Formats: sequence, structure tokens, C-alpha cells
Amino acid sequence: MYGLNLKFLMVIKIRISTFQKKILLTMIRQPQTIYRITKIINPDAIYGKGYVETAFYTSCLRSLRNLEHKGLIKETQKGRWEKKRYNSRIAFCLTDLGKDYANKIINSIFEEFREVLRYFDILKYTFPHLKGLKLLKTE
Repeated sequence: MYGLNLKFLMVIKIRISTFQKKILLTMIRQPQTIYRITKIINPDAIYGKGYVETAFYTSCLRSLRNLEHKGLIKETQKGRWEKKRYNSRIAFCLTDLGKDYANKIINSIFEEFREVLRYFDILKYTFPHLKGLKLLKTE
């Protein structure tokens, strides 16, 4: 299990099941706090109806969509919004072509994470009490 953790504000987990050949992207967030951070990065962000676009989720999803266009993965579970738990979840599975490139697919997702981290350098100056972002590996 891998996750990207911004203190307690948001956790993104990508669960990769080799047995089921699935990639599950889950985001748990606290909308108000994330909205304030998103607003700094993107002043045009609009809060409302319980949904906030975030740089993390958008970027991860973009990475997965690119792989989908290449025919390496396909979406198996539509993104759904669970209002009470502030979760957003979407699932992809590896195609026959993708099975040969499973490790490369996983690596490209985490390359995308590293790119996103650069956008959050601004946090160090705006929220000094946040000790930073970490790429976590947990079981």
C-alpha cells in the first residue's frame, strides 16, 4: 500500500492488487482545509457542494488517464463521491497489454506524485507548522 500524506489534511492511497490486476485510487480529505490550500495554488478554485478539486487528485487522475489512453489500464469503477466520509474513489484494472508493464505503470504514477510535490513548496511559507509532504509506504 502506498500513500501520499499531507499531515492529517489529506491522504491519497493507491492500492495495487497484483492478484486482481487492479489499481484503486482513493482520496480522503477535509474539504475546508484542502480548499484553503487549493485556493493558494489556484486562486480560481471554487468551494461548494461538498466537492473541491485538488492538485493531488487531479494530477494522479491525469496520470492514470494517460495510461488509459495508451491502452495499459481501463476504468472498472466510476469515481464516486461519498459526502459523509469525504472520499473519492476510482478503480482501474490492468489490460492484457498493461500486465507486461505493471511495474512501469506503478512507477509512472509515483513520478506524477513527485511532480505534484513541487507545487506544494509554497506550503512551507504559508503554513510553517506543516512539516511537509511525505511519500509513504505502508502495509
